[in-house]
Amino acid sequence: MNARSISHRLTALVICGVALTFVCGSPPLPTDATQYRQSTAKLPQVTTYSVTAPSPRYEFDHTIYLYQQRYIVSLRVERIRVWRSTDDGTSWSKVFEYADRYRAGGSVVVGLPAQGHETPSVFVPFHHGIPGDYEMWRSVDGGDSWEERTPPGWSGASCTGPEPTSDPDVLYSACAQWWIQRDIGVDRSADSGRTWERVWSNAGTYQVAPSPAFATDHTLFAAVQLGYEPPPLPKLIASFDGGDAWQARDTGLCNMVVNSIALSPDFEQDHTLLSVQNGIIFKRQDAGQSWVQVFAEAGMQC
Repeated sequence: MNARSISHRLTALVICGVALTFVCGSPPLPTDATQYRQSTAKLPQVTTYSVTAPSPRYEFDHTIYLYQQRYIVSLRVERIRVWRSTDDGTSWSKVFEYADRYRAGGSVVVGLPAQGHETPSVFVPFHHGIPGDYEMWRSVDGGDSWEERTPPGWSGASCTGPEPTSDPDVLYSACAQWWIQRDIGVDRSADSGRTWERVWSNAGTYQVAPSPAFATDHTLFAAVQLGYEPPPLPKLIASFDGGDAWQARDTGLCNMVVNSIALSPDFEQDHTLLSVQNGIIFKRQDAGQSWVQVFAEAGMQC
C-alpha cells in the first residue's frame, strides 16, 4: 500500500472518529428501555446526520448499527434513532429512539460480546435538552434491551467514547478541555461503564487507542491536547499496564498535536503504529519509541 492510500485511509478514520466523538449519553424513551418497540423494515432515507458502526465480529455475525439524527420541523423536535441489521444491511430494525424539543445528539459504539453473550455490546451515549444532560445506555443483547450506564468524565461535555477494548469490561475515554469545560485526561472503566476513574490528569487528550490485543498486552496510546497546559508536554503517551502508568512516546514527531493514531491489527506481533500530524504520516514498528516520517502532503512540514 502506498503512502497516499495510507493517508486517505487515515483521513477516513479521522473523519469517522470526529463523527463519532464529542458526545456523551442520556436516557431513552420510555424510562423502561426494555419496552422499546422494534420494527423490521427497509432502512429509511438517510436524514440529517448518520454514522454506521459494524460489529467487531462482522465476518461472523453480519451485524451493522446505524445512528441517525434528525430535526423534524413539523414536530419541532430533535430525534435520534439507532437501527440494527443482522443480514449485511438487507433489512433493518429500530432498536433505540429518543426525541427532545430543544436538542438531542449522540452516537453508537459497538464492542465485543459481554461474557456469556454472543451478540455485540452496544453503547449509546447522547445528550439532550438545554443546557444539556449527559447519560449513556448499554445493551448486551445487541439492542433488544437496554440498561443505564454512567457517561465518562466529570461534566460529560468534553469526554469522548467510550472506546471499547478486547476485554469487554474495560472501556476508555479521552477528555479534552473545550472552551468553558475543563474536563481533561483519560478515563477508564473496568466494569462496562458503571463507574469511571481518571488514570491520566496532566493534560487533555483527543484520542485513546487501545491495542487490538489489549486483554493480553494491556497497551494503549493517547494523543495529548496541547496549548492549555504549560509546556513541555509529550504529544503522544503510552501505557503498558492498562493506564496505571504513562510515558512519553513522541520522539521523532513534529512539535504539534497528533491528530490521529492507528494501530496495526496484528500489533501484538509487529508493534506497528501510524500517527498523523497536520497531513504528515509517521510510522513506527517498536511500539512508538521513535517515529519515521513516511508521507507528507504537498507543502506540509514540521
